[in-house]
Amino acid sequence: MEEKKHLHNYRNYLMPAFLVLLDVVIVACAAMLTLWLRLPDGGSAADSHYTQYLATLLNALPALVVLHTLCGLGFHIHNRMWRYAGYADLFAILLANVCGMLTFYGYAKLMGVDLPRSFYPGTFLVALFLTYASRLLLRYFINHNQYKNAGEKDRKNVLVVGAGNAGSIMLRDLRQQPELYRVVGYIDDDPAKQGQILNGIKVLGNRTAIPQVVERQNVHEIMITMPRVSPDEIRQIADVCSKTRCEVRILPSFYTQLGLGRIGVQDLRPISIEDLLERKPITLNLEKIGEYLTGRVVLVTGAGGSIGSELCRQVLRRKPAKLILLGRGENSIYEIHRELCTPTPTGTPDEIAADAAWRRSVLKPVIMNITNHDGLQEIFEKYHPQVVFHAAAHKHVPLMEAQPEEAIFNNVRGSWNVMEL
Repeated sequence: MEEKKHLHNYRNYLMPAFLVLLDVVIVACAAMLTLWLRLPDGGSAADSHYTQYLATLLNALPALVVLHTLCGLGFHIHNRMWRYAGYADLFAILLANVCGMLTFYGYAKLMGVDLPRSFYPGTFLVALFLTYASRLLLRYFINHNQYKNAGEKDRKNVLVVGAGNAGSIMLRDLRQQPELYRVVGYIDDDPAKQGQILNGIKVLGNRTAIPQVVERQNVHEIMITMPRVSPDEIRQIADVCSKTRCEVRILPSFYTQLGLGRIGVQDLRPISIEDLLERKPITLNLEKIGEYLTGRVVLVTGAGGSIGSELCRQVLRRKPAKLILLGRGENSIYEIHRELCTPTPTGTPDEIAADAAWRRSVLKPVIMNITNHDGLQEIFEKYHPQVVFHAAAHKHVPLMEAQPEEAIFNNVRGSWNVMEL
């Protein structure tokens, strides 16, 4: 509890205060440096001119610092989680610096501050560069410190198969967890990518090189991030990976329909028989599906199973009013509920906290057997679900052939109860 309180204070008070002070120093140094760079070599007249500008700047420096700081606070550049920084965060820094310099330029003209015209764009560029550099260094030290605390033995060496869009996005997510993963390289069959470097990681060869790379780099896990390739290609890659002792996980093919912007390590799963079966791709109208689920009460039966849990993950992306996780397995429902309650680790602390609170309010775990008609009726009367995904069924055919009575009772009687209600 004490550790969580310390972390809360660090994220919400100490780090933002440090960044405000750092930006004050950066703006002041940028202004002084820009003026000094403008000083020509030698000449007493030039020195006198510089001394006059320096005196003017020192008088106007408090206004420059205050205006820049206010613009930085306005664009929230001090309370962002720079470990997960992306383009939006860098763009916010750009806007804050533009706003700060334009505001100071207006102030200078209004108050008659006599500074060289080159001072304004020069200070803007130097301040922008130093601010970007400070955030990159901050991110490096945070990640390096986590890696140092975790230790080499706690990290997995990862080989990513697929140096395309999905592989690039997956790399970004892996780098946000340096204490858990270390990407040793890419594998890709495209001859044009061989030996190339993608986001600092080299393409080490094609699929035939996987066993050699695994042995040479001491790889622990292989991640296949090729959601658009055919099942036949996946089968061939899986055959090569089977020659190693590595854990193998794959990004499911339906992520080509969902879009790649949100994928991460949590979306990977072990290779299943469905990944290897040849079948025609199904095209989904995700816009209509999203409209159908958004703001509605959705119930998923068998929510802890392989199909039901994946349905829950995708439904939650569509922002339902309520998502009822119904299943008879206590452990499986607990696991999927815990997973879905974990907020997205990007954004400001307030955004992460709001996401966590929203998830807790939307998700409703229910332990219930669908063959229990009265209990199921109570759930329907309590939540009034508008959309029902029925995934609770015994699906292992050889096992059910040995116990047909249980299969019929659960699959037929349970399905009848759900449809009746």
